[in-house]
Amino acid sequence: RYRYHDWVVKVDPDSVFFPSRLRELIRHKSPYNEQQVQRRVEEPKELRCGNCRLNGKEHETCASHVRFWQQNGHTCKKALELTSRDAPTDCGCDCDDFACDLPGSAMYLNNCKWGLHGPIEVLSRRAVATYAAGLPKCVGLLEHPWGEDKFLDQCMQELGVTRANEYSLLSETACGEQPAPCGTSNVAFHPFKSIQSYFTCYEYANKYGMGPASPPVFPDLEDAQGGGMGDIMMKYQEHSI
Repeated sequence: RYRYHDWVVKVDPDSVFFPSRLRELIRHKSPYNEQQVQRRVEEPKELRCGNCRLNGKEHETCASHVRFWQQNGHTCKKALELTSRDAPTDCGCDCDDFACDLPGSAMYLNNCKWGLHGPIEVLSRRAVATYAAGLPKCVGLLEHPWGEDKFLDQCMQELGVTRANEYSLLSETACGEQPAPCGTSNVAFHPFKSIQSYFTCYEYANKYGMGPASPPVFPDLEDAQGGGMGDIMMKYQEHSI
């Protein structure tokens, strides 16, 4: 299904995630909102993007013909239209924009100063396609005792996918930050493993955005950190703004 969308998002269940914030980030900030990252054409109902159907050209791929038309000055959309013409006019291929040469359109967002962390992962559709096709090139990385997030990060770099640092995506303890009380404008906060702490974070962030003076208490986070949270947390109070 990723082929039908500009971006793909994976979120851990203990991440408090605000889709609308991510939507605004991608919509209004360069390079995420640039045309090269977005889909150029509607996805065909049925992909037929293997080899050309022209006599004498059967050994050539549809993608090579699409890129031939691009090299002759046509846009991705026009090149796809030209290549879709039935033989003997052209190859009779039904391809999507993955057949086009679109430098820079494969991109993923790095959410932590120490490298990609797994609570939220945001990839462009072309980055997902590059990862799926190039995964065999990353088999050697499996010898490292990494989690899936670092493996993905290193594999993407191995495949030449653009890595865009976007630290506003995530506020997380494992990245040296204090997500509670969730009063910042981050897209996601992590970790909140109890139902109570999850919805306390969600309600506070949803209500205040950038946060007022009195944050809520997260007892389970205090227990996990030996009570250290008590010095910076105060009892949750209702405020009107």
